[in-house]
Amino acid sequence: MGLFEKIIIPTDGSEYARKAAELALDIAEREGASVVVVHVIPIVSPLSAKPKIRAPEEILEEAEEIVEEIVEMAKDRGIEDVKDVIVESTSVVEGIRKVAEDEDADLIVIGTRGLTGVKGVIVGSTAREILGRVDCPVLVVPPGD
Repeated sequence: MGLFEKIIIPTDGSEYARKAAELALDIAEREGASVVVVHVIPIVSPLSAKPKIRAPEEILEEAEEIVEEIVEMAKDRGIEDVKDVIVESTSVVEGIRKVAEDEDADLIVIGTRGLTGVKGVIVGSTAREILGRVDCPVLVVPPGD
């Protein structure tokens, strides 16, 4: 085993998350690490400004498709120890933090939309919040060309 034995890959199905997943899988291949693909289904308050009403089955099916894409990418690379976790949480950050803790993660690799400001790249809000909430290293992958 290498430096990282268990890598958490949070995904929301976006291109940013896919790019981060590709890098995480590169690391997992090199390190011989296991991978946990995580998707958090946000629990929306009925008092939210514009709650999107969808059937629970539809939400779960979409979540399964999102994680399955990354799981298949891992298997295509020959990574055998791949797990997918779908959690419901009032906070995406809390959902990821809990999985990282439960799985005893060595690394979290997360994509960011990389909003830019005067001083350069500003880490996205989810990635920034995770940085202060977990006990393992976090690799934040900015958007690129």
